[in-house]
Amino acid sequence: VAVLSIFLGIAATSALSGSLASIFVERNSRTRRGLMDFPKLNDHLIVCGWKAHMRDILLDILQGSDLSDDRLVLLSNIDSDKVEEIKEDIELKNLKFVRGDYFSEVTLKRANVHTARKVLVLADTWESSVPSEIDSKTVMTVLTIKALARDIYTTAELLDRKYESYLKHAGCDEIIFS
Repeated sequence: VAVLSIFLGIAATSALSGSLASIFVERNSRTRRGLMDFPKLNDHLIVCGWKAHMRDILLDILQGSDLSDDRLVLLSNIDSDKVEEIKEDIELKNLKFVRGDYFSEVTLKRANVHTARKVLVLADTWESSVPSEIDSKTVMTVLTIKALARDIYTTAELLDRKYESYLKHAGCDEIIFS
């Protein structure tokens, strides 16, 4: 009975530790790939889109505000390797990443847009270089954000001034022209 009890104890301990390790590895993998949801996050800043000098932009945002890097969510379709490069900076190591179309309602909900403090929509030149397409995505993003959370302060970057009226109609609080 004692020998059987010892073997069963070892087997149970091994199975439990293996299951826990598997859970932690899977969670870490999902976080790195931008597939995690952040339902408990609140009072955070969501940055939608990608720019060539994203690290500098994020550092400027942190230096110019009272936010910490764990309250900063990057929402983009960018490869997770690029985000990992940014997270190598000690000041951005706790940056949260949600991978997906930033104008998508599902993706914005994964970033918990309902409880965000502000949303910054950048003119994303990563997937397209056509200004009208980029600005259309920006307008679509602001429309989606305002439909989900009307009171969220939104700032949007435009490449072409002719889209300014669309952003104003969408309820954008601040417009930046590149």
